[in-house]
Amino acid sequence: MPQEKLNVDSLEEAANDLFCFIILLEAKRHQNDKTAKYYIALFLKQIVPVMEYEFSQLLEQTTKLDKSKFYTSSQMKKRVEEERQRSLKEAITQSKNLATVSESMGLNFEEKTYDIRISLHREQLLQINYENFKDEIGSLDFWDALFRSPQKLLDAIFFILFDNKYTVDDFIKSMKQSIENLALLFDQNFSNTEYAYSAYKLFPKKLNLNTNEKIFILYRYRYVSSIIYIEQAIDRWLNKSTLGNEYLRNMFKNFFRKWKAVIIEALHNDLKNTDLAKMQEKLDTAITNPSGFMLNRKIRNNIHYSKVEKLPKKDILTIDSFQKIYFNVMLQYFQDALFIDIDKQCRTMTAFLLECANKDISEKELEKNYYYYFLKYKLFHHL
Repeated sequence: MPQEKLNVDSLEEAANDLFCFIILLEAKRHQNDKTAKYYIALFLKQIVPVMEYEFSQLLEQTTKLDKSKFYTSSQMKKRVEEERQRSLKEAITQSKNLATVSESMGLNFEEKTYDIRISLHREQLLQINYENFKDEIGSLDFWDALFRSPQKLLDAIFFILFDNKYTVDDFIKSMKQSIENLALLFDQNFSNTEYAYSAYKLFPKKLNLNTNEKIFILYRYRYVSSIIYIEQAIDRWLNKSTLGNEYLRNMFKNFFRKWKAVIIEALHNDLKNTDLAKMQEKLDTAITNPSGFMLNRKIRNNIHYSKVEKLPKKDILTIDSFQKIYFNVMLQYFQDALFIDIDKQCRTMTAFLLECANKDISEKELEKNYYYYFLKYKLFHHL
């Protein structure tokens, strides 16, 4: 097959994604609050495998490099492809993995058990642990390697675009104070407290949500809300920043526009394959411009760096309006469906389960002798 030419549009698109990602990653490295740091890491984890895979595709199509040689091992290549698929196309209610998660958690929508954990920043819900319940400690090496890749890739692009006059480190060093300010802003906005909670209590009976709707919300809440909250934080950072660089502002607008388009396409896949009629009805009512979905798809397809399409300003304005409506409707749907009440019983159970974890009491042991441990904790406030 004839190889395509490595064009400037492809390099600029990849460089835009990589540079914004690296700034977010550098900010994460400077964060002090572990809970806020993890929140940013979850957002970055859904982006980096897509970037890495698509960049390997670009190299394979435009040079003589086989993408299999781009990775350190065949296992690494396979895992990147799996994570990319998960980020882009996982049909959540048809996923065997999520069925296993529900079983492992003991998820129960019919009676009150403390089967989930929720994380709040003050009174704002940031995440529910259903999405990341199956994250494994053994994956740390994989993600560490993957998070190191964007800087290497961007240095390679800089070598081509700037004739080796600049490196990524040059830019990062010049932005050191601003990045530290961003890290502080992330800590201030995304520090959170985790509570033991009940899926039964989370979804009030009066709303009459079906199981698919509940699973959809549990799995997609952070996926939808985090990009909204993080983009808002970036806007505040740029408004206060001494960088004064409109080009950087446009880079981040392009970055978030594309990844919001990716999320919308993934949610569309959920809606298409699952009984989520209430959600679909709300979107159909709110979105009156039918061209929004088509243009959003074009922006989403720019994840394929070898085939980048530049859209005129009027189309970009249409996409921005469409995405704003889409995410506002989706987030409002989530918030209306959820009931959060951190009462005394919830705080007691949170403290009890934390004490069990600190004492290395296994889930199996706790399940077998639950009443003994809980009574002991209630009497003595420790185990």
